Amino acid sequence: MHPKAAVGAAVEARAPKASPRESLRSMSRLRSLLPTLAVHGLVAWLYVWLATGGTYQLGSDRGYYGGLADAFLAGQLHLKTSPSPELLALPNPYDAKQNDRYRLHDAVLYDGKYYLYWGPVPAVVRAAWQGLTGLPLTDTAVVLIFGLGGCLWFWLLARELRDRAFPDTPEWLVLLVYLCYALGGVSLYLQARPVVYHEAILVGSFFVLGGFYLWLRALVSGRSAAWQFALAGLLLGFAFGSRMTLIGYPLGAGVVLVWQWLRGPRRRAMAGRVLAFGLPSAGMLALLLLYNYARFGSIAEFGLKYQLTWIDQNAFPTMLGGTHPATFRYNLAAYLLFVPSFLPYYPFMMSGPDGALVSGVFWAREPGFASSLLLAPLIVFASLSTGLLTPLWRRPVAAVRAFVVAGSLGALYSLAVLLVYVYASVRYVHDFVPIACLLGGLGLWWLYPHAQARPGWRLGYRTLGAGLVVTSLAMGLSLAMTVLSLTHQQAYLRLAYGFDRAVSTLVQRAVPHAWPASYFKRPVVDRPLGTFYVEGTTFALPNSAGEPVRGLEVDSLFSGATRMVVEINDRVVRDQAILPGRQVLPLENAVAAPSGALAVRLHFPDQDVRPPGFLWPLRVGALR
Repeated sequence: MHPKAAVGAAVEARAPKASPRESLRSMSRLRSLLPTLAVHGLVAWLYVWLATGGTYQLGSDRGYYGGLADAFLAGQLHLKTSPSPELLALPNPYDAKQNDRYRLHDAVLYDGKYYLYWGPVPAVVRAAWQGLTGLPLTDTAVVLIFGLGGCLWFWLLARELRDRAFPDTPEWLVLLVYLCYALGGVSLYLQARPVVYHEAILVGSFFVLGGFYLWLRALVSGRSAAWQFALAGLLLGFAFGSRMTLIGYPLGAGVVLVWQWLRGPRRRAMAGRVLAFGLPSAGMLALLLLYNYARFGSIAEFGLKYQLTWIDQNAFPTMLGGTHPATFRYNLAAYLLFVPSFLPYYPFMMSGPDGALVSGVFWAREPGFASSLLLAPLIVFASLSTGLLTPLWRRPVAAVRAFVVAGSLGALYSLAVLLVYVYASVRYVHDFVPIACLLGGLGLWWLYPHAQARPGWRLGYRTLGAGLVVTSLAMGLSLAMTVLSLTHQQAYLRLAYGFDRAVSTLVQRAVPHAWPASYFKRPVVDRPLGTFYVEGTTFALPNSAGEPVRGLEVDSLFSGATRMVVEINDRVVRDQAILPGRQVLPLENAVAAPSGALAVRLHFPDQDVRPPGFLWPLRVGALR
């Protein structure tokens, strides 16, 4: 035998062999890990697909925060982009009617310079990365990083709470709560539109969840508690440095620590914890107020009253960053009770804008809205988490009780601010939904042993869990698919055509008399980008101006060039090959027509003959 082979054989003979029991344990651990990996993989893929519109490319748009990062690196607080001379020459540059052509939308104009009213922390993060690597971050990359990072913090925090309060709860219930958050609420909606508004919210929630995870760990730690409290305070400071409505979370956590300090026997040790947590948060607040003073000469001015927007400040001055108690009942109805219109076709959910004038205050609700209870039904169980605070709770876990109090105070503060704000937007629910979902998870886990103790309740409990996940996914995905029409129109159209064709096939088989009439009724025809062309039908496209028609807008999902014949009012006006994508087909002869609807009919001579009612992959838009 070769000497090396002999040595190898001797080493192998001495090495202890794994027993069959240990091998089975390893395989069991692997099998238990697979569902967790599968769930995280699904969430990651869905986030990437929505953020990139199915292209899997991070794009090049750096948006407002990219511009602010460049300004910070250049040593200034205002954007490097300068306001146009035409804007500065206006009698009132803040008048929405006067500045329409010249303004940088939603920027802050002050002393002849552009600023941003959003929290500066996301721009600081970008500037730090760019300074270290020399590579700028795109909007899509930031939204993905902090969206997926927030999911990771949520999962870690959920496991920590489960292990301390309900150690006998199975792992599938932790994954269920995780899915209700990651796929429910507005998590998918925020990914589907990578813009500055969503970036501030996602960065803020990332730091809230990370800060609470470290804070919870610090409550039960020994020697490492001080630095964990300090890091937790810093992260929660970064949270309200991204979005001021999140300041309730460090306040709630600080109130709990102060309460423990006043009641606890070890006053000096507890005082150290309060200082370790409070100093970084207080320091962050001080820096934020100094940032305001350096820009606007006031620590309390964030720039909202200098914002350039479509809102008429003379007619609706309170809408610019204003709050008013008169809007409370309208926001309460919106955030907790509003039910959108449900469609039988893609995107299955729609809601238009709304507004009301109350006590001289104008309140507005943004389109694309649904209540938080529909988007994240798990939060209904958040009230059950307060059961951990009662003396009747059999497993008194101080750290979990502390989280329930601190998290509840922070979430209620964020909700309270939204309820008196004069503008309601569905994206704002992310200020309280992540922590509310964790509190709801505690309530759901509290029910688990009671349900298991009664055989008849087990099926009901599992059905409830499945219903929570399905509802969260359906509502969250529908909301995200709606906003895709603003950012990734081709992805929106591909999804719309796939779903519409599947639904139309079912309709034609189940209730043939309803097709295609149901497809051309409101609100289906009012959805973003409208409907697709149905074989054998005539589109009634409006020509309200009564001017000659010179073109027809279409979106083609055909895989290649396709010949199309266009008839308007029974006369052929175009015969040409259309290419994939959006285009305006110029008509050979302008169609002179009075105001009203023009009858548009299409033919595809080179395609296989299709039966009446077939849905073609072509969206017909407006007359030009």
